[in-house]
Amino acid sequence: MTAMVTVSDVRRDYGRKPAVRGVSFDIDDGMVVAIVGPNGTGKTTLARIVGGFAAPDSGTATIGGLPAMEYRERHGVGFVPEETGRGVAGVRVRDVLALRSRRGNASAPGVAHLAVDRFLDSRTDTLSKGQWRIVLTAVALSGAPGFVLLDEPDAGLDPGAQDRLAAAIKEAARAGAAVLMASHHLELTAQVANRVLLMRDGEIRETTDDAGDATALRRLFAASVGDEQ
Repeated sequence: MTAMVTVSDVRRDYGRKPAVRGVSFDIDDGMVVAIVGPNGTGKTTLARIVGGFAAPDSGTATIGGLPAMEYRERHGVGFVPEETGRGVAGVRVRDVLALRSRRGNASAPGVAHLAVDRFLDSRTDTLSKGQWRIVLTAVALSGAPGFVLLDEPDAGLDPGAQDRLAAAIKEAARAGAAVLMASHHLELTAQVANRVLLMRDGEIRETTDDAGDATALRRLFAASVGDEQ
């Protein structure tokens, strides 16, 4: 079986500082892969390359057999960045979802778990950071994308919203999406990931398919990168 996402020896430098150092991995359809590591370790740079939002200095990233940038331009990626900004004054959540529904589907896998109907009539600029992130996640999933990319997906979320997000990610994967998330929090990772890539200083230090226990992940992470989270 051909992987949905293939990353091969990807490297990216910022000036003289290497941000990503020869990273390789695959993501199959229906799999959730989490890149876990401290802030500043290269997770976001790597995620943006894999999603087709940035080019590597060397190596390749493909989605569905196409170069990542070409795939994103042709088919789109269900993307929620780490920095989501704030909503727009006077624009309601309902308006944002209606605009996306021209191409997406509010009943797409995972969307219902996010429960955005609770604030459909709220202005987007009055939402909390966590609520706005949930709305953008619903938008990202509404197109039932083949590839979903989530950078720090639980930032600003309360425990209830984290549980809803976990359910949404798992349902999207069950429906066949390949999911890549970058995080430095281990609880959500333990809930949803099939595979965890432990990253430090631009390198993958450890890979585990036994990701269901946050405490065990924390010990493995500490042993691999020397920085208890």
